[in-house]
Amino acid sequence: MNDIILSSLLTAILGFIAFLFSQIYFKSIERYWELKARTVHALVYYGNVFHNPVDLADMPDEKLPEKYEKASDEFRMLAADWKALIELKASPGFLVPQNIKLDEVSRNLIGLSNGMQHPYNSKDTSLVNGNTQLNTEIRRLLKIH
Repeated sequence: MNDIILSSLLTAILGFIAFLFSQIYFKSIERYWELKARTVHALVYYGNVFHNPVDLADMPDEKLPEKYEKASDEFRMLAADWKALIELKASPGFLVPQNIKLDEVSRNLIGLSNGMQHPYNSKDTSLVNGNTQLNTEIRRLLKIH
């Protein structure tokens, strides 16, 4: 009788520990992989945009084209989501990069968002190189091939 109670108690404790592990760590890991996939999608889908920034002086209504506006918003939302993951993930995070790397990914995405347009009435060629370096750095940090 005592063996059955002990066995049941041990099973319940192990089940509770497994439940906590899944709630704390698995959700962080799942969120990380989902954000990584969304980031890869955005980098590929909007690659032509951040590699070809526009000058608002060349635009007829001096506004960013719609695709540039959407790309900028998407990169900013992703940056905010990476910052939120830092706050939500368990510490230490298993299978999730360190907070400093996630913060750097967020900052680089903000940099891409800001790099959609040249300074007014100028063609800054270093902007394209900077955007390429930000893209490369994000891919390195997230181990995207």
